[in-house]
Amino acid sequence: MRGNLNKKSGFTLLELVIVIALVGILALFLAEVIRRGVESWYFVMDKEELALQTPYVLTRLVRELRTANTVTSALGNTIVFKDYQNNTFNYALFGNVLYRNGSPLLDGVTNFSLQYYPSSSNIRMVTISLQRSKGAYSLSLQSGAKLRK
Repeated sequence: MRGNLNKKSGFTLLELVIVIALVGILALFLAEVIRRGVESWYFVMDKEELALQTPYVLTRLVRELRTANTVTSALGNTIVFKDYQNNTFNYALFGNVLYRNGSPLLDGVTNFSLQYYPSSSNIRMVTISLQRSKGAYSLSLQSGAKLRK
């Protein structure tokens, strides 16, 4: 029985330090993998938001422009028009936010330009350019609308 009392068990201080160092290195590696995964997720979410919202807003503007019979104001990044039911629509860019009738419609807009044909006094067609950025991704779209007149 006395032989069991002299038997030493456990870990030495050197063994514990080595294990702690290895666990630390492994934790750094795993943290980097997780960080890259989270960044990729945010990138995909930004890209998805751009791919869904931006074309929707452009399509909505084109659809409403096609019902226009009176354009009351036509500038480079602002248009005010009335449809055949005499509803007034106002699209304008202030800063990086596109507004529709005074309410924010789309943020992150880096370019919103309107070109009028044949002239701003007798508009028959409008070409719309819309560029938007979110995170590391950017999307540019262009469309046109022939007015009802």
